[in-house]
Amino acid sequence: MPPVVILARGNTPDIRQQSIDQIKNWIETNDVPGITADTVQSLFEWTEENAATAGIKQDAKSYLYVAAGTDTVRDRQGPDDPAVKALERARDTDGARLIVDTLAGLPVEDVFTVARTGTGTDVYDATHDVTITPPTSGDEYSVATRRAIEVLAGTAEHADALLAGIEWQGGRPPLGCTSEGGRLAPDVNYDTVCRTLQRVEDGDMSKTRAADKLSCARKTIDNALDRPELYRLE
Repeated sequence: MPPVVILARGNTPDIRQQSIDQIKNWIETNDVPGITADTVQSLFEWTEENAATAGIKQDAKSYLYVAAGTDTVRDRQGPDDPAVKALERARDTDGARLIVDTLAGLPVEDVFTVARTGTGTDVYDATHDVTITPPTSGDEYSVATRRAIEVLAGTAEHADALLAGIEWQGGRPPLGCTSEGGRLAPDVNYDTVCRTLQRVEDGDMSKTRAADKLSCARKTIDNALDRPELYRLE
């Protein structure tokens, strides 16, 4: 089985466990070969018990890196920057698969570098159920793909900046949005809405299927597509 590199994050034990649970759920849902939820939990418990930022199960070729926050990492054994180490391990290990709790906060160019290396690494975002595979032709990804990953890697920051200047005087906010203090703000599904609308715009998904995926009316999809600046559509 190909090696599996896993990155979990969290500043407190509870948040780290939530990150691990997200990864475990994704592994079970997708029936990922070569790694089990029990293995991930075992590795995580070892890192917590031994105050470590990394755990390795050699026989299963499984590597877990835990970014526990700057203050916590100082007091732990292992890599000082577990996120960077996880990316490097995935990049330098033939045929590795990289599973992250979420792409949010990761350096986009480093993620693309991992995915397009000659070793053919796939990158999986467990929270958003997104897979980045090596590009099929050449060494670069399409503009739409890069944009989608950039949104995921910095959703909160980009979405807040995008929506902060738009006033909202009442009524139901646009798809994927909520309102705070008379202005639009990203709702919890904003990044999913952005990705789905981009697929419709690119012709990869029908409006009917998008409406089903987002649990809304087809007319709502039409209205959202009429406001591309709201969702950074290209």
